[in-house]
This record gives sequence, C-alpha cells and structure tokens, in this order.
Amino acid sequence: MKRRAFFLWAMWLMVLPLLQGCGTSSGGLAVRELNRLNVVLASGVDYDEKKKQFVITIQSLKPAKEKNKPSSPDAVYIATASGNTVMEAARNLRAFTSGTLIWFHSKVIVLGKDVLKDNHLREVIDFFARNRENRYSSWVLIAQNSAKEIITSQAGSEIAISDELIGIISNQAEYAQSATLMFRDMMNSYTSPSRTFVTSIVRKTSQGKKSFIEIRGGAVVKNGVYETDLAPEELRSLRWIRKITDVEPGSVISIPLHKETTGDEAKTAVELRIQKRKPQVEIRNDIPHVSIELQTSATLMESDTEFNLKDPKTQEKLKKELDMFVQQNIQQLLTKMQKEKKTDVFAFDQLVHRQHKEYWRTHKKEWERIYPEIPVTVTIVWNNLRYGMITQLERGGAD
Repeated sequence: MKRRAFFLWAMWLMVLPLLQGCGTSSGGLAVRELNRLNVVLASGVDYDEKKKQFVITIQSLKPAKEKNKPSSPDAVYIATASGNTVMEAARNLRAFTSGTLIWFHSKVIVLGKDVLKDNHLREVIDFFARNRENRYSSWVLIAQNSAKEIITSQAGSEIAISDELIGIISNQAEYAQSATLMFRDMMNSYTSPSRTFVTSIVRKTSQGKKSFIEIRGGAVVKNGVYETDLAPEELRSLRWIRKITDVEPGSVISIPLHKETTGDEAKTAVELRIQKRKPQVEIRNDIPHVSIELQTSATLMESDTEFNLKDPKTQEKLKKELDMFVQQNIQQLLTKMQKEKKTDVFAFDQLVHRQHKEYWRTHKKEWERIYPEIPVTVTIVWNNLRYGMITQLERGGAD
C-alpha cells in the first residue's frame, strides 16, 4: 500500500511541471492572475438614439501589486464601448482594456435617462440580473443627463468616483432628500403590479470653477419609462408616507415661531423622524380608502425664538406648526402623483393587495382608473418632543 502511494506521488511530481505550459498562450494555468485583473467598481449605461446602440462606461481599478499598499489614482481606469445589446457593449470593452474585467465588486450602476425610453430598461435589468458576476446589492442611480458624464467625472474627496458615489449614498441615512435603491429592490419594484419605482438622481454641478457630484431628489420610473422628477422636498414627503430604504432618515425642517419682542419671524430647526407607520385600507362604495397614521418624534436642533420652550402652550404651538407643515407637503405630493401624474409611487397597490386580496383579485385590471380616486387621510401622532442638550438659551441680564 505504501509503495503504491509513493508511486502515485512520484507520478504527480513528474506531471506537475508539464501543466505549467497549459491553459494560456504564455504558459501557466488558466486562472485569472491578480496583476491581470481590472476590477469594475462602477458601471454607466446610456442609449444612443441615433445609432440605436447601448453605450456602457465603466470605472475599473487595478489591484495594488504590493500587499498592504493603497491603490493610486493611476490605477483607476475608464473605458467606454457600444453595442446593439448591453452584453455586446460589455464584451466590446475588451478592445480597450488590457486586463481581465471582473464585476464581482461593482458597487454602483448609473443609468442615463435615454435608457428610460421605449422600455430599454428591461434589457439593462436583464443583463445585470442574468450575469452571475454582477451584484444585486449594487446601488442604482439615474443620471440627470448621461451616465457617461458621471462615471468619467473626477472624484473630489476620493480616489475613484465610485467611492465618492458610495460615500454620498451612505449619507442618506441622515438626509431624507435622496433615496437610492439597490439593484435587487429596483428589480422587485419593476415586477410589482404598478411596475413603479423611485431612486435618486445624480448630477454633475459646479461652484465657481470646481465641479462636483450631487445626489439629490429622485426620478420616478413607471413601466420601464421615465415619468417625472421628484424635487428633494417631494422625495422627503414620500419618505414620510412609505419606507423606501432600510434606514429611516431624519428630516430637518424649519418652523417659524415669531419673536415676542419684535414680532419678527424666528426660525426653529426641528429634526423629524417617523418611528412607525400604520396604514389601513377600507373599501367603501367599491373604492379603497387609505388612512395612514404616522407615529413621529421630533428633536429641536436650533431655535431663535424667545418663547419659553418649557411652556406647554409653546410646545403645542410647535407641534401644530409641524403638523401643518407635514400635512401640506404630503397633500401637495398626493395631488401631483395621484391627480396629475396618476402614478402610484406610494405602493397603494401592494397595500390593497395585502389587506383585501379578494378585492384586488377582481379589480387589479382597473387599478389605473381606481388609483386617482382613492381618498387618503394622514394622521400624525407625536410620541415625544426633545430639546437637545439645552431647553432654552436665556437672555443675559447684564446691560
């Protein structure tokens, strides 16, 4: 037995050197060596209406050759290619890159608005969903102009534009005026009954001679086609009504409380947080009636008022102003998306489906007619009102 094992081991040692010439034209095993890789970090997809072709732009990074050595800006590489399909465009990138492209670490997908016409989005989703190297956890942004403009932009505070985008997206946990979806959430929304989703808009802007990237506001996509923009304030209102991302952000809003001495308007900054939503649907006269209870908390962040904030009357006044502000903003968004655009960004279809399955089964084909007629009532319940580290900045007594 030992002699047989020794014989097999000796044969393996004799064959091993021969394998070094197999697999590639330059010798060596057919594996993707680290120094031959181009790691794709961000992808942008546009559609050229004149040529009827997809245009894909990538930002890739060559791994550092030395261990524990950070990548330099020279390691960041941009490439653009076009093709009749997204897959063909992606393969044509090989004509411009010396390394092997891998997509396992792709973090961001930017879509140009031309993609959101004539249902080109379906082909893009199919490409990213079907390719096993693409990550479903990639963030999806809609470019105000072209995706290529964003991917080829120079990063401001990071080495690569992908890191810049990821950093800004991570700030949406504290900023309610953007709402960036992951690819898997966009794909699920695309297959929902209303086939509607909202994700953040990214644009290139400038201050003086310096340009930078801004992620603010949202784009509404229905049936794979761009429908309308949501201003930052409108997107904030949408995030009050429904949960879009895993992290619920706080909303800093300014409430006027007039000064007692002069009567001038004194702004009071309050951070509003939605702690819980209780949506209910009742069917009356064959029409769904939606009521949403928002359980909220607020924290006073800054105030120039001279009112005594310890006074219950002042607290009630502040809550009343907050209530009025939230209600007005929500009603404006409901008017726009229900009456004018007739687009269900609020996911009322899913709410009706969950709570009244039989009604949905018999009326889902009429949803386009029913949705604009749905009465919506929003009630705000205040759980607590905090004052921060101080209650009131008292006026000094010295003359």
